[in-house]
Amino acid sequence: SNGAFSIHRPLYRHQELAIRKVVTERRNVVVATGTGSGKTESFLLPIINQIFREQEQGSLGSGVRALLLYPMNALANDQRDRLGEICARLEKSGSPFRFTFGQYTGETPEDEQDSKRHGEEVAQRRLPGELIYRKEMREQPPHILLTNYSMLEYLLLRPQDSPLFDAGRAYWWSYIILDEAHQYRGTRGMEMAMLLRRLKRRLFEGGRKEPLRGIATSATLVGGVKDRELAASFATELFGEPFGQEDVITGEVMEAFFEGVGQGRLSATEYRSVVEALLSETPEGRNLIRDLAEKLGVELHTGKDLAAQVGAVLAQDERTHYLRRLITGRPTHVEELANKVFPDFDGNRVEALDFLVQALTLSKASVSDANTGSGESPLLSVRYHFFLKSLEGAFISYLPIKQIVLDRARASDGATFEIALCRECGQHYLVGKIEPEPRGGRLVEAIRDPSHPDFGATFFRPLEDEEFRESESEEEEVQETFGRQIFNLCVSCKAIWREGLSQGCNCGTVLRVERQETAQEREDAIPQCGACGYRGNDPVREVVYGSDGPHAVIATSLYQQLPAERRKILAFSDSRQEAAYFAWYLDRSYQDILSRNLILQVARRFGPHTPEGLSLQDLTRELYRLLREKEMVEPHASELTVWQGAMKLVYREFLTDERRISLEGVGLGRWSVRWPSWYRIPKVFLEPPWNLSEQEAEHLLLLLVDSMRGQGAVEIRAPEPYPPLSWSELELLRPQTIMRIGPPKRQPNFRSWDGPNTARAKFLKKILLGQGIDEEQAKQHAVRALREIWEAFTSYDNEAPLAAHRFLLRVEDGRRVNSDWWRFHVLSSDDVAYRCETCGRLQSTAVKDLCVRAACPGPVKAVCISQLEPNHYRDLYEANLPGKLRVEEHTAQLGW
Repeated sequence: SNGAFSIHRPLYRHQELAIRKVVTERRNVVVATGTGSGKTESFLLPIINQIFREQEQGSLGSGVRALLLYPMNALANDQRDRLGEICARLEKSGSPFRFTFGQYTGETPEDEQDSKRHGEEVAQRRLPGELIYRKEMREQPPHILLTNYSMLEYLLLRPQDSPLFDAGRAYWWSYIILDEAHQYRGTRGMEMAMLLRRLKRRLFEGGRKEPLRGIATSATLVGGVKDRELAASFATELFGEPFGQEDVITGEVMEAFFEGVGQGRLSATEYRSVVEALLSETPEGRNLIRDLAEKLGVELHTGKDLAAQVGAVLAQDERTHYLRRLITGRPTHVEELANKVFPDFDGNRVEALDFLVQALTLSKASVSDANTGSGESPLLSVRYHFFLKSLEGAFISYLPIKQIVLDRARASDGATFEIALCRECGQHYLVGKIEPEPRGGRLVEAIRDPSHPDFGATFFRPLEDEEFRESESEEEEVQETFGRQIFNLCVSCKAIWREGLSQGCNCGTVLRVERQETAQEREDAIPQCGACGYRGNDPVREVVYGSDGPHAVIATSLYQQLPAERRKILAFSDSRQEAAYFAWYLDRSYQDILSRNLILQVARRFGPHTPEGLSLQDLTRELYRLLREKEMVEPHASELTVWQGAMKLVYREFLTDERRISLEGVGLGRWSVRWPSWYRIPKVFLEPPWNLSEQEAEHLLLLLVDSMRGQGAVEIRAPEPYPPLSWSELELLRPQTIMRIGPPKRQPNFRSWDGPNTARAKFLKKILLGQGIDEEQAKQHAVRALREIWEAFTSYDNEAPLAAHRFLLRVEDGRRVNSDWWRFHVLSSDDVAYRCETCGRLQSTAVKDLCVRAACPGPVKAVCISQLEPNHYRDLYEANLPGKLRVEEHTAQLGW
C-alpha cells in the first residue's frame, strides 16, 4: 500500500471487479453503484498503480496519465483533497513513491503574481504533490489532471496549453475518467462526445499509440441489471470506445448474517430494562440479563462483556428478527413498525419500539460478513430519516379570533391573507392582488408567475393594533393622510375599497391598511419598509424559505444532540447544484456560529481583567490559544497559519455583514473606541443648535465613527511579526472603502463623509428635527457639523507620536479608521442595551433616544439584557458547541 491506501480494508466486490477489468483485461468500464460505495477507488487505484509501476521501471517523468473530468468545480475540489491526502500519507510513511496532480480550472492562477486569481493565497493552501499554477503545469504537467469539460475545450484551443498534449507527452495519456456520467445527456452529452473525440485525435497525433481507457461513474445511470445494455450503449457513444454489458458494474447490498433464529420473545417492559442495564452496567443489570437468557434458552459466555451477552440474548428474540425483516430494503414509518412489532402491547408502542431499537444498537453479536469475515457488530444498524418541508407561506385570519397559520387551508372562519415581514423590524404586511369589482375590489392571492399578464403583488400595512373595527357608516370621518393610500379591508369577505369612498360590503368587520409603493424594478416587491424605513435587497418578503436556511438550522441542531462518536448527518437533494450550495451554506453558517461562540468564550474569560475592553489583537491572541487548546486546528498547522485564522475570525466579526445576528446584534457584546489621549470632543456639538452634554457628544461621536466600520472604511492591522490580512481573505460581501470629505468623484470604493444624503447626515438631521428646527436648516447644520468633526479629527491626529498611531490613517487622498483603537466588551445579564421600539434593532448607546437607523422613526428604550426575548442565535453563541462540523458534498443523486 506504500501508506497511500489501507491494506487492512478489503475491497468491495464491485471495486475488485472494476479494477481487474481495467488493469488486467484493459477494458473500459462503467461503475454504476450507489452513494458512498467507493466508486472513486475503482478508477483511482488503477491510475495510481500504473504511475507506481512506471516509477518501479524508472520510466516515470512528467506528463498526464489520467484526465479526471467533473461537471462542477466543487466536485473536482473534493477529489483534489483526496489526492492531497494520499500524497501526504505517502510522505508520512517514508515511501519513495511520489506522484503529482493539478486542478486546472478558470480559478487556477497563472503564477504567484496573479492577483486576480489570488495567486499568493493559493500558495498557502498547496497540498502535498499538488501543482497549483498554470505555469508550472505547462512546464511539468501533472500525472493526474483535474478539470471540467468547459476548461478542457479551452486547453485544446490555446497554444500556451499545448505542452499538456504535445512535445511527446501525449504518449503517456492512458485514462479518461468521467465522473457523474449521467450529467452528459442530450445536447450536453453530444458536446462532451465531440470534445472527447477531439481530445483523442489530438493525443494520437501527438504520439499516443494505444487506445485510451474510459471509465464512467454514476449512482443513477443504471437502475438495475436490466439497464446494463442501455448503459453500455450510452457509454460507447459518449466515449467513442467499446463498452459491453459485462463492462457495466453494478453493486448489491449484502446483509450481514447474525447467528440466531429467534425462539421466543421478550416483553415491551423487558426491552426497557435491557437498555437500563446496558447503560448502568450494575450487578442487578447483569442478573437481569442472565434471567432473560434463561427465559429464551440462551447459554451466556461469562468471559464476554455485557453488550455481547445482551447481543446473544436478543439474537434469539423473535421480535429482533421480525424487525430486521420489516426494515430490510425499504424505509418504513415508525408508527407502522411499532404496531407490527408490538401488536400484543396496549401501552405506548412507539416508545416500546424505541427501547427495542436502543437495545439492539447498544448490543454486540457475532456476525458473518462477505467482506470482513466474522466479528462483532450491533444487532441493528439503523438510520432515521427526517422529511422536512420548506415553508410555503404564512397566513393570517381575523375571525373568530386573530391567528397565524402556515397552511391557508387550515384557517377557520373568515378570510385568510398572506403575510410578508420586514427583514429588519418584523413589521407584518398583507400581500395580495386587488381584483376589481363594481363596488371596489377584492384582495385575492398574488400572481407569482412572471409570464402571467397580471404578474405582481401589492403590499398593505395594517394601521391599527386592534384586530378590526366595526364600520359605522359610509360618511364616517376620514383622517388626514397627506397623499397616503389608505384602504378599508373587510376581514370577512376580502372586499377592499379606498377610504372615503362608498363601502364595499356590509359585513361590518373592517381593518384599515396602507397600500405600499411598488418597487420600480420588481412588480412583486416594495422598495422599503413603511414602518422602519429599512432599504435593502428585498426588504419586505413573504414567509417563504428555500431549503438552505431552515435545513442548516435543523442539521446543526441535530448535530449538537448526537453523541460525539456518532455525529454524522446525511442530507439528500435531487439537484446537484442545490447539494453543492447547501454544503457550502451549512459549512459557512456553522463556522460563523462557531467563531462567534469561541470569540465570546475568549471575551468572557479575559474581558473582566480589562475594563477598557479587549482590542482586536487581544481577541486574536487569546483565540489563537483557544484554537490550539481545543485542538480545532490541524496539529501540523504553523503558528502563522493559526494566527491568521484567528485574526480572520475576529475581523469578520468586527466588520460583519450581518450585524443583526452578530454578538453585538443579539445583545452579547458591544464595540467601543478607546479615544487617543490627544483627542478632544469637538466644540460643535456642545454649542447651539446641538447643545449636547459632553457625554451625549461622546456617544454621538462613537455612533458616527462606527458608521465607518459599517461601510468598510477600516484599516486592517496586525502586530509584528505577523503580516496583516488582505480584505479579500475576510470573504466579506462589502468592499473595503476609503472615506473622504466631499463627493467620491466616481472613484471606486470611495465614500463621502459629509454628503447630505449619507446616513450620518440624516441621523444628525433627525436629532435637530426633534428639537423643532426647520428641515433645510437641519440638513445644513448636519453637513457643517460633519465637516468640522472631520477637520478636528485630522488636526488632532497631527499630535500623534507616530503616523501609525493615528486614529484616522491616511490612504490615498482619504482616510480609514485605525482598528487598533477599537475595543470589545462582553455584556452581562445586568447590563443595558437600547432597543428600537419600531425596528427592534439593538444598539449599545443612544442619543436623544433615537434609533441609529437614519430612516427609522422609532424611539429607542433602555432594556436590561436579561429581559431580552429568546433568540436562536444568542442561544447558539452561548451553547457548548461541538468543535468541528465537517461538511462534504456527495456527488450522487437519488433515483425514484
